[in-house]
Amino acid sequence: MSLLEISGIDHINMCVTNLERSIAFYRDVFGFEVKEDHRELEKYPWVTLGVANTAYLVLYQTDEAKARRDMRIVHFGFALKDAPAFDRVFEKVLKAGVPTLNDQHGKPYVVHYPHSSSFYLIDPDGYEIDVSIRFGGGLDQQ
Repeated sequence: MSLLEISGIDHINMCVTNLERSIAFYRDVFGFEVKEDHRELEKYPWVTLGVANTAYLVLYQTDEAKARRDMRIVHFGFALKDAPAFDRVFEKVLKAGVPTLNDQHGKPYVVHYPHSSSFYLIDPDGYEIDVSIRFGGGLDQQ
């Protein structure tokens, strides 16, 4: 038994190079809403974006992110609510021109795991986002 029981990822903090561009990306692609807004701060303006009781991101605009491109998150994932919608959502994303991680042939990278499938998007700062049809890659549905 673990010390703490969790229900999912609560939030991810990320440094971004352009706060407005990142807000628009997560709003338009995933339906995130601004939950806390501190864009007025001179140093490290930030916002909390989220989908209620599902996922939250805290985005900080920093000069360090612009200068060093120092990204410490390899990728993070979101699970779709409607598992059978994978093909429909994937086509919608491609049609909208959202950047994807591509395979060695230049085609959008799609992976079919034993219990789930994923495709990978690239946000405005180059963070990779795993979009999966089942929460946790379907590992708990075995």
